[in-house]
Amino acid sequence: MLAIIDASVLVSAFKSDEDQHLASLDFLSASIECSVQLCAPAILFPETAAAFSRPGKNTPLASRIMEQIRVWTPIRIHPIDEPLALAAEKVALECFIRGADASYAALADRLGAPLVSWDRELLARAPAGANAMTPESWVSQFS
Repeated sequence: MLAIIDASVLVSAFKSDEDQHLASLDFLSASIECSVQLCAPAILFPETAAAFSRPGKNTPLASRIMEQIRVWTPIRIHPIDEPLALAAEKVALECFIRGADASYAALADRLGAPLVSWDRELLARAPAGANAMTPESWVSQFS
């Protein structure tokens, strides 16, 4: 089984002061227990790194967190090749989703895998083929 994970889930899993911290950790644990292959477009790591480095302008801390993420959460990264970029463009145009978010939705649609996110706009506007859901919904449906 595959699941597409977006940056909002990783950030909340590794930031203990986030409202969705525990639910994100539950999702990651359940995905490991269920042998789910987590996938994401190549934009995942830069988006996540920015979420940790920008607020405190603390590059060393953000780098350590990114190392931990790569070790603790094996994620298959998919390059944003031309077909995925064109699919993301279509999603952005038709669903009025931000560009980076459209990449996640297009990858979910391409792989036929659920898109797991906390992003309200993405959850509300993702195309049906992306099967967008919160980590809590994923855990209740698949674990």
